[in-house]
Amino acid sequence: MWEGFRLLQENVQQQGWRTYLYDAEQPYTPV
Repeated sequence: MWEGFRLLQENVQQQGWRTYLYDAEQPYTPV
């Protein structure tokens, strides 16, 4: 899968699923 997904998995553990769902609906953009 796209590289953003790997980073997202780490964010899910720290920030929660809310961040995952938000980014999943949009193109991955580094903050």
